[in-house]
Amino acid sequence: MRADNSGLVKNALSVSKVVNEIISDDLVIDISTGGNQLPYICLSNAITDVMAEAKAKDILFSWVKGAECCDCRDDFMRLIRDELTKQVKQMCVDFNIRIME
Repeated sequence: MRADNSGLVKNALSVSKVVNEIISDDLVIDISTGGNQLPYICLSNAITDVMAEAKAKDILFSWVKGAECCDCRDDFMRLIRDELTKQVKQMCVDFNIRIME
């Protein structure tokens, strides 16, 4: 999928569907424009962004100290899902794409 700013997309975008496809590694969105540092919305870039957050470090410390692995995984996936949702919504604003919730 390539978003461009050539005009309003006729169909609305389901953010949750797009996020699920990105998480399953089935979708990479090219949002390249002249000024983007990370020109793609993808699972790898979202994980990179999340790892810099204090919340991610807290989850890792919790896991190292003996917290339940599944709980840590779920908390980490929630951070990734939130980051991807934020990025996809920003893409919709940047490229004038209507969001369907």
